[in-house]
Amino acid sequence: MINVTLSQLETFIAVAERQGFHAAARHLHLSQSAVSLRVSLLEQRLGLRLFERTTRSVSLTPEGERLLNTARHTLHDIEQLIFQLSDEGALNRGRFRMAALPSTAATIVPVALAGFHERHPNIQIHVIDTVADRAVSAVLTGDVEFALTTGVQQPPGLVFEQLFTDECLVVVPHDHPFAKDSSVNITRLADVPLLLPVVGSAFRAEIDIAFATAGLKPVAEREAINLATLMAYAEVGMGITFVPSMMSHRLDLSRCRALRLAPAPLMRDFGILKREGRPLAPAASAFATFLKTMMNSS
Repeated sequence: MINVTLSQLETFIAVAERQGFHAAARHLHLSQSAVSLRVSLLEQRLGLRLFERTTRSVSLTPEGERLLNTARHTLHDIEQLIFQLSDEGALNRGRFRMAALPSTAATIVPVALAGFHERHPNIQIHVIDTVADRAVSAVLTGDVEFALTTGVQQPPGLVFEQLFTDECLVVVPHDHPFAKDSSVNITRLADVPLLLPVVGSAFRAEIDIAFATAGLKPVAEREAINLATLMAYAEVGMGITFVPSMMSHRLDLSRCRALRLAPAPLMRDFGILKREGRPLAPAASAFATFLKTMMNSS
């Protein structure tokens, strides 16, 4: 590999544009001998002459002409990239993609986006609202920087950092026999119509685990991707469903009740899932930190 430095290219361009070593030295704030040395080393690396030198003038050889155009574009592109990266590092600009479970995308994420945008208005964040399986896949493939999800699925190559815990509540129609109680034992849910999140979602996985721990297997009367759909089904009396407590404020309590699960509450850990050993982009890292601060103060 030919070892050519950016300083050699910069010096070559300065000599070519100013048609002399002395003028180039003044422009670069170098001694004329330092400029001559850089050009000589560049010519040695390439194995050809880039300038025709006389006592009165310096002009480019045909090979020098070819190099000049490319070198100008190369240095310009590098300068632009360095400026861009510096801006991103200072959070003056940037963009990234993240995934979020529907429950967090409908509650925590909008608040975080609004607060973060006030501080960093030029950072663009694209949020993919999706189920856990797809969120994990998106992190693994690099389609997103990170996912705001639960800690249920942690394949090799990913790391999970917990941010907060949320309780899973049972939603029953207001005229259901369970509605008079503040909690319901999971064993009593084995023979009632269950309205469940689809298989592949983190919420469904955790509900299945809770039933399996009690020696039961839930049978879905209906399934839906959107938790709001399940809540609406329960409100009109189609069965019993589950809802994260972070979304319980959206329930119409005139038509349903939210109960705790017994004998032990079902708690879910939420946090940031990212690739192991790979740092987040500056904007993504800043937003992740903002999320942590927000959740710690809430």
